[in-house]
Amino acid sequence: PHGCAEQITSQAFPQLALSWLLALSPEQQITAENNVREVINRLRSYQTPEGGFAYWPGEPYISEWATSYAVNFLANAQKQGYAVPIQMLQHATNYMRQVANSWNRTEPWSQQDQAYRLYVLALAGKPDLAAMNRLKETRLQRPVSQWLLASAYALSNQQEIATKMIRDLSFEVTPYRDNALILQSMVILNMQQDAYRMLEKISKAMGSGNWYSTQETSFALYAAAQFVQKYLGSQKGIDITVKTNSGNE
Repeated sequence: PHGCAEQITSQAFPQLALSWLLALSPEQQITAENNVREVINRLRSYQTPEGGFAYWPGEPYISEWATSYAVNFLANAQKQGYAVPIQMLQHATNYMRQVANSWNRTEPWSQQDQAYRLYVLALAGKPDLAAMNRLKETRLQRPVSQWLLASAYALSNQQEIATKMIRDLSFEVTPYRDNALILQSMVILNMQQDAYRMLEKISKAMGSGNWYSTQETSFALYAAAQFVQKYLGSQKGIDITVKTNSGNE
């Protein structure tokens, strides 16, 4: 009940796509939809007067990553038909564009923040091509930053630039969350075979029993659901038949 912005967003984000992964009963579908709506409403109390989102409700300090993450969730929820307050989302994307245009850092983590911010703006239908072009001319120190920026270009109908950016780009990254972000990018860039291999890697990690944060789990589940929805096309879960020597089970 007292979660930070990242925690409550992580709880609801995968529930946007549960029906892509599981055959939900009508009651389960209603529960998931109500959970998503609740988090959309709760995020109002995390938004600051400037438009960004604080880590905790009522705080005046904006968390840049939490802001991009919350808007990522809100934009996807809106695309899936949820009623997202227009003013809340508009205020947030305006703030993000201001930050994107004034950004001039060089640290690897800050580059990734900027790349994620620009990706989310493009996803929300508010691409900032000037800021994207400036970041593209920067020597990006983490592969995931380049994957995210390429996704932003693809979502902005700049497929040729996006394809050129990820040519020969490494798939091997250390942070677990980055694998899910790259899978998400591969789906956007229609790299089905590479995306499948990344999905296998993520699935093995999730089945390993290792501990992952709510945000890491959220990114992984939603990215996996995007792969299923795009390439398998099922909205009712996945049916599996295992053939053995004695017949079907």
